[in-house]
Amino acid sequence: MRAAARHADLVKALVALDDPLNAQHWLARLARRRPIPVWFWSCVAHLPVPARTLRWGIRRAIPKVLYGPGATTDPEVVAYWTQLVSRATDVAALGRDAFRYGYEALGSHRGIRVHCPTVIVHGARDRIIPVQSSRMLHQQISGSQLVILPRSGHCPQLDNPDEVTRLVVEVVRRAGDRTESA
Repeated sequence: MRAAARHADLVKALVALDDPLNAQHWLARLARRRPIPVWFWSCVAHLPVPARTLRWGIRRAIPKVLYGPGATTDPEVVAYWTQLVSRATDVAALGRDAFRYGYEALGSHRGIRVHCPTVIVHGARDRIIPVQSSRMLHQQISGSQLVILPRSGHCPQLDNPDEVTRLVVEVVRRAGDRTESA
């Protein structure tokens, strides 16, 4: 988003997927309130959770976090995340990075000016980022298109890859049409 605003000559089209920066739910507000201290993440990293229990929890949590209810999960994606987050230190690192992103990005969409064709896509069944976040972004970017995918969760590109691909191709085509007519 910021790249499109800063480099209008280089960015010709924009697709935002489940953009979190306008989220107002309790977790987003907590992340923006102040940085979470290093000692907290150190404590999380040293929790005595057996590896087997952690893998079991991650295998069950990933489909709920990334996919919409009832969506078919990709076993490779679940395996990837289960391997990636296999220790308490991994959980701490992921949490630390997510909270740091939320804190550092505070207000980064305020006053943003994007002048290229923009499609904002959000999964209606996203359990992490409320749809309202993308609705607010749609209001902030004049001329943007908001698409809410009814059967998608936090990662619409996983739940509905064909539709997301179609939207990307469509916005790129519109950007090309604008360039040719200019």
